[in-house]
Amino acid sequence: MRGNRLSQSFATKIEATRWIQDINNKSRSVADVGLLAASLEQAINFWLDYVQITKSAKTYLGYKRVADKYIIPQIGRQRVFEVKPLDLQEILTIYSKEVSERELLYIWQTASSFFGYLVTQSVITQNLAKFVAKPRQKQNTNDFRYLSRDQAHKLIQVAEKKNDPLVDLYYFLLSTGMREGEVLGLRWNNVDWDTRSIIVVEQVQWKDQKREGKAGYEFQSPKTARSKRRIPIGAETIRRLRTQQRRNSAFKQFAKDKWKEHDLVFPSEAGTPMEPTNLIRRFKDLLKAAELPNVRIHDLRHTHATLLLLRGVHPKVVSERLGHADITTTLKIYSHVIPTLQEVVAGTIENILEKLPQQQADLSGKELETFENEL
Repeated sequence: MRGNRLSQSFATKIEATRWIQDINNKSRSVADVGLLAASLEQAINFWLDYVQITKSAKTYLGYKRVADKYIIPQIGRQRVFEVKPLDLQEILTIYSKEVSERELLYIWQTASSFFGYLVTQSVITQNLAKFVAKPRQKQNTNDFRYLSRDQAHKLIQVAEKKNDPLVDLYYFLLSTGMREGEVLGLRWNNVDWDTRSIIVVEQVQWKDQKREGKAGYEFQSPKTARSKRRIPIGAETIRRLRTQQRRNSAFKQFAKDKWKEHDLVFPSEAGTPMEPTNLIRRFKDLLKAAELPNVRIHDLRHTHATLLLLRGVHPKVVSERLGHADITTTLKIYSHVIPTLQEVVAGTIENILEKLPQQQADLSGKELETFENEL
């Protein structure tokens, strides 16, 4: 984009002069006139190329989806210097009755990140999204679901009855609270058999498409330092990991030359990382067979945390297992558990006080006489 020559046709010399003056006025304090005069679609694609090499694949795909679906169709043909805050406000207004509050927030966040990038590159002087009110998102309990203890038991029981090859994966998600990408990217050398713990140091990210000669996935470090962690596991999880080792050996023998070794704990039947779409489809089939609520794979992580908190495990411990930045994040996400915990505490303190010696409710005659004299 840099150094592109600007050209435009006009009916009169006056119109041409005004256009040149307009460009000069808008770019007086701008370093990149080429990007300033480009169409918004061109500028967004230029920015997305930058995002793809500097951010996670998940972040890139999220921005690209929102830009392609909402922003570019509405104002993609406008030049960057022509776009005003009102244009972004109009996009939010148009889609406010068609999409969820969360999706509306994604639109604003994508636009804010894009215009913020233009500011850092000295293409424009101010982030236009800052002049548009950020969409509010109401607390939606439907966005947060978890299985009860009995439901979690039923999930595993039905999976075992169906001889589901992913049964140990489901149990592992429930017992560790790890993210899907962390589990699907877990390698055997990060299973510490001696200390009975899992060492989380990387995750797998899927790209939007498989490029010629390149895999559609990549292994990355977790997005935060706290996400790199050690998670203690119990004897049953160890037993199931041993079973998974034998299952992988069978996969490898069956696949023969088609097997691609990545040393993964939960690979596909070809040794490569399991595709999330396949995992989700099989998980939904299991939920239906078990007659369980339509939760997401990610909700097994929520189930892990919620069941631990309800059992009285300290939030700090839960936070460390989940790899949250701090305990505040954990308390904010699982605030729905707090009222229940308060009820438990109320009963607990009374049980403690019941063991204290009972005090006499009435004063003796001598004590009453002394009390009256003092008055």
